[in-house]
Amino acid sequence: MEVHTPAAVRNWRDFGKEVAIIVLGVLIALAGDEAVQALTWRHEVAIVRDSLDDELAFALFAAEERVQIADCQRRTLDRLDEIADTSRGTLVVRNAPVTRNRVWGSAAWDAAVASGAIAHMAHDERNTYAVLFSFVRMFRELNLRQEELWATVSAYRRPRPLTETSRERFVEAVSQLRALTGTMNLAAQQFVEQAKPLQIQLSPEESRQLRQPLNCPMP
Repeated sequence: MEVHTPAAVRNWRDFGKEVAIIVLGVLIALAGDEAVQALTWRHEVAIVRDSLDDELAFALFAAEERVQIADCQRRTLDRLDEIADTSRGTLVVRNAPVTRNRVWGSAAWDAAVASGAIAHMAHDERNTYAVLFSFVRMFRELNLRQEELWATVSAYRRPRPLTETSRERFVEAVSQLRALTGTMNLAAQQFVEQAKPLQIQLSPEESRQLRQPLNCPMP
């Protein structure tokens, strides 16, 4: 096997040329590696973006649903206060209140953060996703508490003995529901506005559900 040995450096000019060739080779290699990494991350970000949009699509549906029922829930809570004030001896809620218990998922966001793909998004896009998923986490926590309180109210679908203590508990549950519902419905409006730049599309079935007339029987 024939082996070519480097030519001996005869002067400083030759030495400078050899160094320049080595440096240029290293720079070309680094630039090529960066280009490959940039292309890889661009592909990864596109996959992550689709996953985030899919998860946010259901959250957007749930938020728009919240906006849709906001007035109904306000009137329902007003009516529950009236029932507590006027009931004597027993208390009964005759119709189930209109509620919405949805799963507010953030698994796609958690996976995207763990993979590092979020850091390779454009600044504004990354911030939009971060804000929306902070809403999702808040919705999940408030929704759980809200459903516990609605369950307390639903327990009165059958006539229950009404003492001063039980009346106070009922009124307190309604008061907490009013605060939680108001917070969630206001946040839902903000969520819908914040999601607009992403142009997330709802499924045909979700759009159909939102178009249906809302039945709001009073308790």
